[in-house]
Amino acid sequence: MSCETATFQVVYNKLNGEVLSGKPTEFTHQQLIKLPLSVISEAPEVFQPRMLGSDTAIKEQHIRTLQNAIYNEAGNRLDPITVWWSGMHWYVLDGHHRLAAYREVERQGKISIGTVPVRVFVGSLLKAIAESTRLNAKDKLAMTPEDKANRAWLFVAMRENLSKREIASLCKVGTATVARMRKQLGVIMEALNSAPELELEPVNMTWDEAMKFRCKQKSFNDDWELQQAREWAKRMGKTFGNKPVSQPEIFALAIELYSPSLLKALSEHLTESYKLSLGEVYLDF
Repeated sequence: MSCETATFQVVYNKLNGEVLSGKPTEFTHQQLIKLPLSVISEAPEVFQPRMLGSDTAIKEQHIRTLQNAIYNEAGNRLDPITVWWSGMHWYVLDGHHRLAAYREVERQGKISIGTVPVRVFVGSLLKAIAESTRLNAKDKLAMTPEDKANRAWLFVAMRENLSKREIASLCKVGTATVARMRKQLGVIMEALNSAPELELEPVNMTWDEAMKFRCKQKSFNDDWELQQAREWAKRMGKTFGNKPVSQPEIFALAIELYSPSLLKALSEHLTESYKLSLGEVYLDF
């Protein structure tokens, strides 16, 4: 499953659906010690506590280091990757960079990887998310303070039955921080309940975004279009990066293929905005 461009809520719902409609694994912790590389899936929006796209150079260097370790290690294998069975697929909880290194080595074709060592985690989806956080918090490529705060906010926003102490311990943040997060979630939920036009999900926000979320009712009513536009812009950035800027013709064609009426509406809106801007210029004279 390709999850890099989806939100936490979308991927979480998909995984939860697999849990409900799938079947239990027949393996226990001790029985399954390796898996084919090809059957291991990723859901980074749920199981990767570090911010996607941040510190890219550091991560790429880390993967290159792991590649060299694979070539130099006896048997060409690293420490086991921690995996979890959703009912349909095996997902990585800990070892995303090891998996990327294996795949790159396989792609280079110098050696055949085939199967890789794994450790099976058995538990609910919530426990799997908690386990991925616990393991990544002590990983060699450490989570940043921002990553830890964002992960703590995620657990708070999920509104599961986790205590302040449990969240603080999992994410390596203070209990006072978790308390502030809970208070801010209450403010956000109250505002969203009274402004349903704001299609925002707290679980898809960072802690910084949550802290900056406006709490005055009037601002929600006045600025909901801007808030919504920012949310959509963030989603587009995750999905497309800077491709729309570097290849505007292809992006325009994609919009037309998606919805000709949308392209027409956008063209009319931009034309009208351009006319208004010209009118302002003439008025200045």
